[in-house]
Amino acid sequence: MSRLVSDADQLAMDRRSETEFGFPPILLMEQAAARLWESLRDSSKQKPEGVVLVLAGKGNNGADAWALARYAFLDGCRVHVVTWGAGSTDNSRTMSRLANGLGIGVSSAENSTSFKLLAEASIVIDGIWGAGFRGPVRPSDLPLFVRWLEALATIRVEIVALDSPSGLWWGAPSDSPVVRATRTLALGWGKVNCWQPLYREHCGEIGVLKLGYPAAPTQAAELLEVATVRSLIPRLGPSAHKGTRGHVLVAGGAPGMPGALVLAARSAASVGAGLVSILTDSDLVALVAPQVPAFQVRELTPEQMGRVRVKSCVVGPGWGRGPDRAEALLGLLGLSVPTVIDADALVAWKTLQDGNLVPSGVRAILTPHPGEWERLGGGGVDSAALSAQSLNTVIVLKNSVTWVLAPDGRRAVWDGRLAELGTGGSGDCLAGAIGGYLARGLAPYEAACAGVVAHGDCARGLAQESGWFTAEQLPNALARWETPSEKQKG
Repeated sequence: MSRLVSDADQLAMDRRSETEFGFPPILLMEQAAARLWESLRDSSKQKPEGVVLVLAGKGNNGADAWALARYAFLDGCRVHVVTWGAGSTDNSRTMSRLANGLGIGVSSAENSTSFKLLAEASIVIDGIWGAGFRGPVRPSDLPLFVRWLEALATIRVEIVALDSPSGLWWGAPSDSPVVRATRTLALGWGKVNCWQPLYREHCGEIGVLKLGYPAAPTQAAELLEVATVRSLIPRLGPSAHKGTRGHVLVAGGAPGMPGALVLAARSAASVGAGLVSILTDSDLVALVAPQVPAFQVRELTPEQMGRVRVKSCVVGPGWGRGPDRAEALLGLLGLSVPTVIDADALVAWKTLQDGNLVPSGVRAILTPHPGEWERLGGGGVDSAALSAQSLNTVIVLKNSVTWVLAPDGRRAVWDGRLAELGTGGSGDCLAGAIGGYLARGLAPYEAACAGVVAHGDCARGLAQESGWFTAEQLPNALARWETPSEKQKG
């Protein structure tokens, strides 16, 4: 999994590189400019025909932009730099002086000529504000910045942000003015700002250019990747049987909504759980049982809860919000196994939480979508992380970009961004997959990460194969996600 860093940790790493290892900042900036231009040339396969329009701020992000302008100019491109004031750091002043010495065209951001050059641009480089930006945008800068945002929205050329789009900062509210880039090239490490659900679309395609830093900064989060997450899953040898593969209990279902329960149960089995049992309302048993002949289906009663011996539990798919649900959830939590709290069970969880009735020592994974998260208290990723720590739970904050937050402070993000996955029942499949991985022996945080990645990667495959799909197709895709050769590895 790839390391993501905060702006503050990136700046601390820059200072440490200089003070502890003797790396002058301008050395890394020069390397960054070379890598940036190389990446842009490799992706376009040819030199831009129009103007390379570079928006350069006052600070070190602007210094990177000035250096990039120099590389583009020396490669034979038409280059023009739009400045946002005189350089405020030694590095920005040095880089601008070097570019000016070559005769590169320069104008201020206020100048009407700068706006007119947008019509001639083949590519726009956003280097106004970077890792040092601490929002919101200053009132004195806001009118001009908004004018540029409006102007950039009218052009149809690539807009490449350096490190992160200008105006973006961690915790930025939904109405913040932010450059909408088609691509973001991060220097050294990916910047965690770019994976905020509200602003992921402003970053476009994100690439990370490795630089010669002498050490690594503190990790703010990890970017989940398929190959790395697959390696977390315990391998099943040829002697594995249904008992060693784990037993999942899925509780849910209500009149008119038994399908969610079936999808969750099938998904748990599809990720390798050897046994699946279902507990549901008495009037649904006869309806659900024929749909899942490989699973035991029983009435959801305290007696049945006391009889099951399982390794994990999934509660909530299609459950409804009846007055008895909180009491039933309390009984299921009494099984003392890792439990996925999904969908309507989140309402019951909130009832227990408000009444201080959640048993101590519960190992829960909460899986709210945005609306459910608002009902649980809401807020951004930081709020969810604090809740995970205070409740001693794992929280899967589902969205187009999904965050997994552990009670010990670990954070991971899955860059899903797949409209095809926004279909009814897909969340039930995710809950079941996480429950299946819990039964196979993964700890709650790792099981949540594995479920999110398997679910998202399978959805990508289905979208590539057939375009739009329905949730019924996900369990079969999940069953194929681990290849036979991987399953045989001991």
